[in-house]
Amino acid sequence: MVLSFCSCSEVSNIDDIVIDDGAITLSVDNESLEFSAEGGQMLLGIKSNGNWGISRSGSWFTVQTVTGKGNGNAVVEATPNTTTEVRFGTITVYNNNKSITVNVTQKASEKSGIPGSGDNNPPSV
Repeated sequence: MVLSFCSCSEVSNIDDIVIDDGAITLSVDNESLEFSAEGGQMLLGIKSNGNWGISRSGSWFTVQTVTGKGNGNAVVEATPNTTTEVRFGTITVYNNNKSITVNVTQKASEKSGIPGSGDNNPPSV
């Protein structure tokens, strides 16, 4: 670690002095996201002091903001689940030193999406 001192005419605040040992940090605010069957949007908070990227597995959701630097948020959007099956996927947030996997799930629909099947109401005519 190198620590250097200099004489400055103005120092606005002692908090402006940062000692950096070169380690790049990475963390997320949730290790899992769970969507209702209706879908929608959720934010995934990312904290880092360097560059990061995001990859995903699952075609039923998208991730906006797939790269960044420093702290940020990624918008995760799930489409409605019209099946009676729970959906699973993952988001991987990574940098050069570390990767974090976030599990993404979506609840099943109570109806199959096919009129007249899986519900007790006849289709509307």
